[in-house]
Amino acid sequence: MSDLISRCELFNRLAPVQTLGEAYGTIQGMDTVDAVPVVRCRDCIRFRPDDDVWGWCTVSGKMRCKDFCSYGVRKDGGDETD
Repeated sequence: MSDLISRCELFNRLAPVQTLGEAYGTIQGMDTVDAVPVVRCRDCIRFRPDDDVWGWCTVSGKMRCKDFCSYGVRKDGGDETD
């Protein structure tokens, strides 16, 4: 997975920076966040749209909108958790 950093923390750390070299060093030294990528229902092969917003999940049998779950598989053939 890609290294992810907190946007808020980035802004706070870059506020006093004055050169591009300082900015690069600051960003390189930042801790990464613990994040898990998800597949949104609208991008999942298991989602069956009813209209422009709502649809059904063939795994859970529930109506979904902009949710996500651990069963997500991308329509475009990407990794399950991309």
